[in-house]
Amino acid sequence: MTVFQHTKWAASINLGWPNISGDIRSHRQNTRFTYLITALLAVTSYFPATTSNARVPPLIKTDRLYAVPEEFSTGTVFDDRTGWGDTTTDIVAGKPPEFSRRRAGGWVRFDTSTIPDVAIIKSVVLHLNVSKTSENGCVIDMIQLSHDPVFASYHLTWYDLQYGSRYVRDADMRTGEWQTRLADDAADHLDQQLESDWFAVGFTYEKESKDALEYVYMYGWDTDLRPYIDVEYVIAQRILSANWEPPFNVTEGDIVTMTAEVEGFPFEAKAKWRIFEDDLLGDDEVINPKIKSLPIYQEAGRFFIMGEWTTEWLRDRKKIPDYYFEVSIGSQTARSGRRFEDKLHITRAVDRNPPAPSPAAFETQPYTLTPTSIAMVAAEATDPEEFGVEYYFVCEPNGGGGNDSGWTRSRKFTDAGLHPNTYYGYKTLARDRSPNHNQTTASPTTYLYTFANIPLPPIIASPTPWTLELSIQPNLNPEATEYCIKNVTDGYYVSVTGGYNSDTPVWQTSGTWGTVLMVDLTPDTVYAFAVKARNISGTETKFSKRSTGMTASLPPDLYPTDILQVSDYNRTDNVQRWSVIIANHSTAGALKKAFKIKWILSEDTRIDDTQDLIVNESTVKEVFYPGQRKTYSIDLVIPEEGMVNKRIYCGVVLSDVSGETNERNNTIYYDKPLQMGRVIK
Repeated sequence: MTVFQHTKWAASINLGWPNISGDIRSHRQNTRFTYLITALLAVTSYFPATTSNARVPPLIKTDRLYAVPEEFSTGTVFDDRTGWGDTTTDIVAGKPPEFSRRRAGGWVRFDTSTIPDVAIIKSVVLHLNVSKTSENGCVIDMIQLSHDPVFASYHLTWYDLQYGSRYVRDADMRTGEWQTRLADDAADHLDQQLESDWFAVGFTYEKESKDALEYVYMYGWDTDLRPYIDVEYVIAQRILSANWEPPFNVTEGDIVTMTAEVEGFPFEAKAKWRIFEDDLLGDDEVINPKIKSLPIYQEAGRFFIMGEWTTEWLRDRKKIPDYYFEVSIGSQTARSGRRFEDKLHITRAVDRNPPAPSPAAFETQPYTLTPTSIAMVAAEATDPEEFGVEYYFVCEPNGGGGNDSGWTRSRKFTDAGLHPNTYYGYKTLARDRSPNHNQTTASPTTYLYTFANIPLPPIIASPTPWTLELSIQPNLNPEATEYCIKNVTDGYYVSVTGGYNSDTPVWQTSGTWGTVLMVDLTPDTVYAFAVKARNISGTETKFSKRSTGMTASLPPDLYPTDILQVSDYNRTDNVQRWSVIIANHSTAGALKKAFKIKWILSEDTRIDDTQDLIVNESTVKEVFYPGQRKTYSIDLVIPEEGMVNKRIYCGVVLSDVSGETNERNNTIYYDKPLQMGRVIK
């Protein structure tokens, strides 16, 4: 801020300098008032040259304020035992002879309307002319008056004299010209009541002796030696206005000019500029705008600062966004108008730039999510023109069921409906949402396999005392999918021959495994088996649900082991010779057994001696030694009825002589159908 020290001159003297008037905004409230300034010094001597060290000259200067002859600008109040009184010209303080024992107090009032409300008061110096005093002078205090003494009651003025703030204490007054700088409180009080356009100082006598007649007379407003004050103040630095320079309708990238009228700042002062896009729901600030700030310059007695902005376009709800700006110098800030006609309107330039980066890239490379889905995340693309960005994901090669994403604002994409353990490739690209849809080049393609499906539980069949058969169920996995089998009961992986293979899984396709004969099992035992798969990349699934099967019990002591077709089946008499081998399983000793051999024909491999056709039955009594095997043959007559042109099976059932089957697993059958060579007549 610029400080002005005022020189002595009479307000009633016209030096011939021009009057400068203008419109100024109060820093205390948003009111406007018109001010009148009288220039005191020659322009060439007071206004320095426009150099880097020069300062902006003042537009307002106030020097000296006199107690002017309007109503009562000076006066005296005194107390009387019977009431109050006043005089209205000279100032009296103390107990002068004219008032006998009455105690008098004086005051002086100044019109401060010529000091702008925006001024900041630095100091107040009071000048008085003392006409007479008591013989040894008079000691008085100078007091703050909170109430206007011209209009306040005597009681209020007297109250202020007794209790107001002391601007000067114990001033020893003598005749002649007298001056003193009032305490800083006086500058503060004047600053606070500038809008009231008056300032007053009271005088009070401080002697307490009833007999003392100390007093002082000071010339009042109706003399040539009336009181006055010198006021030292500063004009606050201000930004008076801020405006765009025409044209107001431009294209993105054009350079526009911002102008602000200022006062009170040095020429080298720097301005800060901020630019906003006006929006009903919140204004967007232009980040790091390209602005060239120019120094303060003078034009026709006024002072301006300018900035040049290379315009940028921000997205707005309206087709053509509106801009206003804010300029700050030190603590002072001003904003350009926000009416439509006061704002800058920018049309978007044609966008021909694709988003970045180009080529596009993946933030998260495509990865298998499930046997039928693959997920991925594109790297974020940015559009310098801020139109916004869209992404596209391409499935290539497509192993079946794959899909492109189409243009989407999401950076995430999951392709579902794929095939298990199948080869796919994906790449991504981006484009902006401008009318041109500027597009990046595609990212490199990422290739991968989907997971294999978890196999279905295997099928367990054909139990014997020492073996079970297992068939893998692929569950829609392709032929190239590999599997391993685990004997869950005994805790080992199955070898290629169906036996023990330690903790190392054996991987083969389901076609290579075929129907696997699980060997080296224990009779009459429940076994659980599970299968898992892996895709071509080697990623394994979980194990399937378990399947269980039970091995057969050990056969009885005597049981049929083999059944053979001995004779040529093309015999014309419908007689065919068959043999069955019966063995002694026991090792305990010789067995003497009587049993029946039933020969049965069936249309399938399930032999049931209660339902199928029994073509022969014979009773045998034999002694079998441990491990002994005996062969029994028979000529079977194949009946014509029901057997013409059919494939039939032959089986043997052993039973005791009572006809009841006394053991389990004592039935065998010929596991090839009888090939009837010709129609049996």
